[in-house]
Amino acid sequence: MNNCRWIYTTSAVIILLFMAISHVFAEVTVDPMGIAAAIEIDDSLTVEMTLANSGEDDVAFSIGFDLIVDEENRRGGPRRDDLGDVLETYEVGDGLWYGLGWDGDRMWGVNDGNSRFVAMDMDGEVEDITRLPFNHPMGLSWDGDAFWTTSYTTRLIYHIDVEGEIIETINPNGTPTGITFDGENLWWVRYEGGSTIRQISTEGEHLRTLDLPDNMQQSWLSVTWADEHRDGHLWVFWHHGALYRLNVEENQAEIIDEFEWNLPNNFGVEHDGENLWYSTRQGVWTVLDDGILEFHMLEFDPAEGVIPGEDSETVEMLVQSVDVEAGVYNMQISIELSEPEEERDDLEQSLIQISAVITVDGDTHDLAGAVSDAADDQAVEGATIELDRFLITRFSDGEGGYSFTDLPPGDYQVSFSAPDYLPASEEVTIDEEDVELDVALLHSEFTPSQAEFEVALEPDLSYTFDFEVENGGNGPLTYSAT
Repeated sequence: MNNCRWIYTTSAVIILLFMAISHVFAEVTVDPMGIAAAIEIDDSLTVEMTLANSGEDDVAFSIGFDLIVDEENRRGGPRRDDLGDVLETYEVGDGLWYGLGWDGDRMWGVNDGNSRFVAMDMDGEVEDITRLPFNHPMGLSWDGDAFWTTSYTTRLIYHIDVEGEIIETINPNGTPTGITFDGENLWWVRYEGGSTIRQISTEGEHLRTLDLPDNMQQSWLSVTWADEHRDGHLWVFWHHGALYRLNVEENQAEIIDEFEWNLPNNFGVEHDGENLWYSTRQGVWTVLDDGILEFHMLEFDPAEGVIPGEDSETVEMLVQSVDVEAGVYNMQISIELSEPEEERDDLEQSLIQISAVITVDGDTHDLAGAVSDAADDQAVEGATIELDRFLITRFSDGEGGYSFTDLPPGDYQVSFSAPDYLPASEEVTIDEEDVELDVALLHSEFTPSQAEFEVALEPDLSYTFDFEVENGGNGPLTYSAT
């Protein structure tokens, strides 16, 4: 039993209440909360996820994933293709396409000779959009809503919509010959007898200048950003026939890949999420193998949709291990939530993130056990069990049981929590066999001698009162009064 004393000096009426803190849960939940699975090379499997909407209003969702790169712990990776292989060509004509830009559906181009602005679908059908209101456009990059391009003659960077109308301009203080958008900022090529590559914000603020290798300080460089290529995002294309992929985490650019061929007068470069594109002086748009097999281990059906109020939606996740090496792949699945037609301010949770841990052609084991009350050995239902290494959560059933299947070997910190119980944590090592881990939870019981105090004080007066706190549980008690 603890003795407590409070001293107040105030002119207000004081009401002291002891309250339990409750958790607020999002109206959309996902089951299971995280996935671990094992698969052989060149195989596939399907996992079902249920998105449940406990609210009255419809909720829109979209699902994507990212590979968590951890070179120390993750073994394996995508196999490589053959860099430089020509995969497809499109006869667009008119030559001098100094900028290509991919919007997710069509490839767009700007023509340095006549300022044409066109879009081409994957059947090769070209739609003339307009002629841009400035000469010698060079470079083209899509930012999700509009394009960025430059002009060699006006020495400006332009933000244009899909009709070719100018939204805004930036004066970069130099002659630009190429540009790309990295999801947040812009990279542009500055040509003054030789080329440098600079990063600026979309408001025009200079951020940094890359220190390029000597063999890359050429004229007429084109650039594109490939977000999928995590060890080197920036591709640089020299119009005399050289292609480089750079790691630009530091100001000293590091060449990751390079390819050269004797085909002068090639212009523009773009990445469509799978392959590279460039244009010849004869107006042939060419699809080039980027040398990397992009990582597409997971597919979701549907990848987006609407969950009706007080209803659920089943999503099938297809796992494919084609063209990947053996190893453990830790992926973070992101489920974005919004109102079907516009953002909702009342959503309690707008993003759900869980792990998908896929072991390809490797050993896995299960972790299972039961959660009970340490006082009477009764099962604890609804306890939350979490892993420290992955975003995978399980909940104990009516008999206190839980299980994690197909976990890769390693050391794990397993956390247990439940309403009215003290949290617990255990360390386990998964190595050559399944692991059984039972946990008995302690609880504390907060009992104050008085549940409420009400005191009215005049200005500049103080009041002291004592009360007692008793812990009727079998675990330590931590408390606060508000």
